[in-house]
Amino acid sequence: MKQFYEKGRCLLSAVFFCAALLGAGSAETAGSVGGESSETAERAETADSGEGVTLVAENTMLALYVRVETGNVSVLDKRNGQIWYACPPDVGDGLLGSFSASLQSLLNVSYSYQGGQQVTVGSYDRENAMTRRVFKITDGVRLLFSYSREGITFSVPVLVKLREDYISCEADTAAIEESGDVQLTKLSLFPNFGAARADSEGYSLIPDGSGALILNEDAKGRDVYYEEPVYGEDPSRNLLAPETSAGGSDIRMPVYGFARPDGACLAVICRGDASSSVFASMQYDYLRCGAIFAYREEDLTGVRTKDGDTRLLSIVQDKPLAVSPSVRYYFLSGGDADYSGMARRYRAYLEEEQGLTRLTQAEAVPMAVEAFGGVMRKSGFLGIPMNRMVRATSFAQLETLQAGLESGGIKNTQWLLYGFLSGGFENKQHSAPVYENGLGGAKGWKSALKALGASNVFTVYDTSRRYHSGTAWFGAGGVKSLNQTTVERYNGKPSNGSKREDFGVWTYRSIDALNLLTSKIIKKAPENSGLAFAYMGGELYSDFSAGGGFSRGELMAACQSVMERASARPIRTAVEGGGVYLAAHADLLYEIPLTGGGHRIEGVSVPFYSMVLHGLVPLASQPINNRTDAGEYCLRAFEQGVSVLCRVTGCDSWELKDTKLNFLYNTGFENALALGRSETLRAYGEVHAALAAQTVTRHHYEGELSVTAYENGWEIAVNYGARTAEYKGRSIRSGGYEVFTA
Repeated sequence: MKQFYEKGRCLLSAVFFCAALLGAGSAETAGSVGGESSETAERAETADSGEGVTLVAENTMLALYVRVETGNVSVLDKRNGQIWYACPPDVGDGLLGSFSASLQSLLNVSYSYQGGQQVTVGSYDRENAMTRRVFKITDGVRLLFSYSREGITFSVPVLVKLREDYISCEADTAAIEESGDVQLTKLSLFPNFGAARADSEGYSLIPDGSGALILNEDAKGRDVYYEEPVYGEDPSRNLLAPETSAGGSDIRMPVYGFARPDGACLAVICRGDASSSVFASMQYDYLRCGAIFAYREEDLTGVRTKDGDTRLLSIVQDKPLAVSPSVRYYFLSGGDADYSGMARRYRAYLEEEQGLTRLTQAEAVPMAVEAFGGVMRKSGFLGIPMNRMVRATSFAQLETLQAGLESGGIKNTQWLLYGFLSGGFENKQHSAPVYENGLGGAKGWKSALKALGASNVFTVYDTSRRYHSGTAWFGAGGVKSLNQTTVERYNGKPSNGSKREDFGVWTYRSIDALNLLTSKIIKKAPENSGLAFAYMGGELYSDFSAGGGFSRGELMAACQSVMERASARPIRTAVEGGGVYLAAHADLLYEIPLTGGGHRIEGVSVPFYSMVLHGLVPLASQPINNRTDAGEYCLRAFEQGVSVLCRVTGCDSWELKDTKLNFLYNTGFENALALGRSETLRAYGEVHAALAAQTVTRHHYEGELSVTAYENGWEIAVNYGARTAEYKGRSIRSGGYEVFTA
């Protein structure tokens, strides 16, 4: 089923890839690049105009070539004859000069000079400012890009190597050289790899939301740009931008891909993912998709003018990021040459490289409940300001809800208990699991744990954020932005999004503070108990504190260490946000998407995320409470084998007014009970008892039908269309489904 989205942003003036790159560049060769003697070399020459193409590495599956004159890299997949180019070989004369040059660039570099001016250049430019030298190395080539203009010089080496079923493309950042008043800020390796014309068959895959396809044909006559950071926006950046309230993450997996009639390619950002973005663009009837990496971090700072106004200036971090960004291009053929094959290959990558393992046995989980306990509200007595606990949900109420769900046929519910510790939602008591007396205390906790099932309960800790009321006292351990401003975030007012302190203001913990806190929590938690780390998988931030600080990549490694230490105890762990970098040691990933993000460039939503992780990690959806398409959303969860997440409170919403839980709406028990009684959720447990530990082998659309196939041969077909549809001899009504067993 095709779902066309006409919302999201359109960055028509995307500087990074639409820079003024005019004319042709020069190339200087060095070293021997070897000869060419095989039939595969002849085929590559034919496809690439037959001049100067040299075979540099070959195995039984792939052959790697380089055109010495331009440095353009191409890969022949011997299994299907598909040739993949770093830059398209057939750029037409009718294109605008700057765009034609941009299409022929192997590397895009952004740099800052003269106190903050930003410039982007490509490896193919009219004035020959960027030269390319080609060196033969073991199993590949080293491309050295050197730039010199108006006193600014720099060089960037890129290593391209052939492996069994992929090539790796890596910027050797340790060997980057800069001279003059210049600071490199961004790099994009092979920004035109897999670029396709609108008159060709195929599509690109981006990991926005659950995943989305961008059809080649949709690029006809359109000018649209998409760019999103992997693992979400950095809360430590853009504090001076208009939008200062917290946001969510759209990209949870560092991948993108391309499909053609005869083959497909999956690109995996295997290093530098924490500081990368995925982009896609439609321009001049071309579709392009790739990755952009931060080399140095950038931000804005305010300078007071003599008239009393504030002028925003760009500032750049002095020290480059330590990681060398790297992308692997996996080549797929035959039955693997589509987005289903990409999902299977990425799953294999996660198993081989990231330590994920198959679930040997798992129970079906139709529903996950995120319950909120207590929260503080400001009040006063005789003019004396005081805080009092507002009871949102008690332990006794959880037992009542559990009994109601079980009576409706919903079993094995997963419970995420947020704000049940001493101090409520802010979880001020961290050194030991002390439960809030106003909610039932230790006695209520023990009773609820028995009723809910100890193996189904996760106590939620907000380990990344430090909450404040009124004028924030930041104390030690708070992170700072590049302009040395303490990072302060908030949930805005429901009416207009503006700041209000009693609605929740927070700063972020440093790596040292995070490690200290989580070590205490893990040490004090009973073995085999469940811990959930709120926001850890959905918010990666940097710290630019003077004399210290850390990058997003360093924080990502620290969070992975937290999960490893918890798993070693052993303690069951759940992570909010679904960032795939924490999947290896997670027992539950929750608040994960079931559809594409809906950006304007997207053509077809696909369940790529769940296709990769189902059968490896139990998954729970984003909250269903305020969705207008709740019925369809349940169907998607049913089809993809993802638990439906419902937020609940045992009080009226008005009682949470002017508290940090003011963002909760439609969370009454009646909503959860009604959801549990739905036909789809009641059928979930029975169907997925046979599927919970099975991987997804394939997904495809047949008209308005969405069909998901599992490892054991079962298929679930869902009709999202307005009319009855036929599949394998069965009629499926609108809004209905059928299960086909092997």
